[in-house]
Amino acid sequence: MGILSWFRLYRNALAVWTMLHDKDVHWAKKSGVVAALIITFLYAVCPVDAIPDVIPVLGWLDDIGLIAVCYMVLNTVGMKYAAKLLPASASSCTADSLPRPP
Repeated sequence: MGILSWFRLYRNALAVWTMLHDKDVHWAKKSGVVAALIITFLYAVCPVDAIPDVIPVLGWLDDIGLIAVCYMVLNTVGMKYAAKLLPASASSCTADSLPRPP
């Protein structure tokens, strides 16, 4: 992962955190995000899996798959909420559009 990917991950995580504390966001959207996090955490930690973890590679694939799906859902929610918060000029800012130092 490059530095830009880490920045996007941080921005989207911060946007999800801000969304959870925003009073204008409907409770159903908040509860969906919290449910996705709780279900993913419990499934990854729980010793009972769809495919047992004692099977060398296949046992971890279901855990990794669920974590990847949760990441994609939270990333999408974070991007949509961040797009609402940021003005259009800030969200389209790239390294090439920034002013260069003298």
